[in-house]
Amino acid sequence: MKIKRAAFIIVTLFFAAVCAVNGDDGRVLLEGDPNMLAAYALKNYIGTDRTSPDEISATPEGARIDRTNIGIVFWHNKATVGEINALLDSINGSIVAMNRRAPHLVVSFPDPGSLEALDALIAQIV
Repeated sequence: MKIKRAAFIIVTLFFAAVCAVNGDDGRVLLEGDPNMLAAYALKNYIGTDRTSPDEISATPEGARIDRTNIGIVFWHNKATVGEINALLDSINGSIVAMNRRAPHLVVSFPDPGSLEALDALIAQIV
């Protein structure tokens, strides 16, 4: 079991090193020419971001919401690397996961502190 876990960690670190660009501040962004379609910059990548229990809120209905991660779907034939990275910059976001075959990113960002603030952040980027 420990060997399998060690192999998984090594593979995860390898993918983190070769599949995305770390910004100067350690955030993971798309790599490539800013004018290139973002769909062509997608790679298979799974980061190591983890949500802590204090970053989760409950709705009045009892649903548990992670305030620090969202999925972003974009038009594969329109969004550019520069546009996606600018969006990430605007929320101090970092790519947590992506798949080279799907125009979808899982993105982490600093905890806005409440569900209302999360709604405002989402409204800012939609």
